[in-house]
Amino acid sequence: MPIPEALLADIRGLARKSADWFSIDEIKKRDPDLEVAARYIKKGTGEELIVPRNQQQVHERLEDWAARLLEREVRLYEDRLWELCSENSAVPSTRDDTILKEDLRQYLDVTVRDLQTAIAQHSQYTPPTYGMAQLKNTVARLETELLITLPLAAEITRLEMLNSGYDPIDRIGYAQIKIERFLSKSCVRIPHPFNEKESATLLPAALQRAIRLFMYVVFKKVEEPRLKGFEDKFVSVFLRYLTSSRESSGSVVEQISALLEPFLKKLSFLFAVKDANSKLLWPSALDPLIAGLHLTTSDLRKSDKTYWLARPTHDAVLRLAYQLRHKGAHEAHDHPYYEHERHAYFVFAAMVLACATLLQAHADIAKTVDHQETADALRDLFVRIEGLILGRDGPRISGPRNVPPTRLEKLVELANRAQAIWPHCSTSLPDLLEAEYNAVREQLAEADREAEIEAYIDAMRSDEY
Repeated sequence: MPIPEALLADIRGLARKSADWFSIDEIKKRDPDLEVAARYIKKGTGEELIVPRNQQQVHERLEDWAARLLEREVRLYEDRLWELCSENSAVPSTRDDTILKEDLRQYLDVTVRDLQTAIAQHSQYTPPTYGMAQLKNTVARLETELLITLPLAAEITRLEMLNSGYDPIDRIGYAQIKIERFLSKSCVRIPHPFNEKESATLLPAALQRAIRLFMYVVFKKVEEPRLKGFEDKFVSVFLRYLTSSRESSGSVVEQISALLEPFLKKLSFLFAVKDANSKLLWPSALDPLIAGLHLTTSDLRKSDKTYWLARPTHDAVLRLAYQLRHKGAHEAHDHPYYEHERHAYFVFAAMVLACATLLQAHADIAKTVDHQETADALRDLFVRIEGLILGRDGPRISGPRNVPPTRLEKLVELANRAQAIWPHCSTSLPDLLEAEYNAVREQLAEADREAEIEAYIDAMRSDEY
């Protein structure tokens, strides 16, 4: 439910006035040298000589304190905001996102004016119009951050409420990467199995979409007993295909050819495809499946090679996969090793071409692939975010979580929440998470550059002495 007005008023009350967290008297206790430039001890007498800072130096030091305390307060406010929403089971709407961002922007404007006034009164110094650069830079950075993280956290919260279950990201791992790479490289140009002069070429975008549908069908978990566990079977056969010896390649090809029928069954099941009599297609045998999915207009039972020499590559590939399926189930054939490799390839190619055909014919299937593209982009982003944790000097996050969290810690936490609902995501979620990832990466890169410069200067000093 959207944030009600009463709760919105409570949220606004979380933003404390600057007087509640910025006290110059408290800063003096924590920073004894706030107004002291240097301390000297007179030789012989032991008398302490104090050199005070000038007004501009005091002003700049207080500005530094103000910038750090403001950043801390804003991060605490953001934590308290989402905690309050959670306690009240409130899920912000997109309209609430706009309201929260505008409220924070107004709060920052008012707070900066109050801080400037308090610092100027204490230091008795009025900076030029271009002054207070550090505080202004901090505010600009916080505004940029909040424009991303507020709607990002809200979007994740909305998706968490919509999706009660999820497919764990670790189902897509080593095997998927291997399958994707194999199909991407081997199916760009698919030769005609009976006519060396003919071939089918898939454009990069069309091939990528077909592979996404392929992966969706293989790895999507289903509860139907007759299809449950197909992903494990497929992965087992594929990995065996990659590592099998020449002596066992014949049995591997038979296992690969046996994947065609359950693959088409699961595809039909996932999209509730029906036959001409409006009955669900997926319980059918291989021939009705191919006919019901309208994968070809050719007669796959024909064995005349002249007939297949004249048929399109798509139909000829499907014919070979169809033939191998029946031979593997009913006959025993001895083939040269290179024939085994050829046969395995054409079975996988037949599945890819089937996916490409169905994407053109079914709008609902194409819509699912578009969503899968978004989910894949989000999955890749999770990996890149994890890469930020390790810095030049080791892990950037160690031990218990800081309060308030750093921007990196906040990003990692949001990414962990997004993983829990993956691949159920909206189109805006990857965009928001990508924007925050890029901002944090740039911030960390700048910090690393400064650390390298500082280390270089320290090394130069040690060489001098």
